[in-house]
Amino acid sequence: MTVWNTAWQKGGTGATGGPIGIGNSQLPLAVSKTVIDINKLMNGTNNVAAIALGAADQVVVQQFPANTILVGLQAIITTLVDSSTTRIDLGDGGSATRYVSNYTTPFTVGSVLTQALTTNPLYFYTTADKLLLKLTGTYTTSSQGAIRFVIYTVDASADPIATTQS
Repeated sequence: MTVWNTAWQKGGTGATGGPIGIGNSQLPLAVSKTVIDINKLMNGTNNVAAIALGAADQVVVQQFPANTILVGLQAIITTLVDSSTTRIDLGDGGSATRYVSNYTTPFTVGSVLTQALTTNPLYFYTTADKLLLKLTGTYTTSSQGAIRFVIYTVDASADPIATTQS
């Protein structure tokens, strides 16, 4: 997973969320990149314990704080996905297939997961939520495949300094 900058964000340095600005102004557009590697999930890596990936488990790609606008999303297969995977969905807590619905082929390098939602912006999160990758298949420790996500968000919350000072 990507390591987020927690120098300043709504809720303090312990808050969860995506990329943020420095000081008291949010970045107008934040871009984050995350790679989900099936083999590393199954076997563990860098002191992260392995997980038992079930038939239709969801993996958190990124957390969205409340009042986040998802402007853009791109999901690209970067490492060949083996026959363990039969279907890929990408969504959130409200809909498991909001962004990618029933992607089944091709699972080859360079394939872009077909996006189900094409409005602009893609979605406005009034409450905190997560971008969830649902992998359907039968996985073993030899399963392989990686997907790179490029996520574009805008912080639409009120500026905390402007709302607390007269």
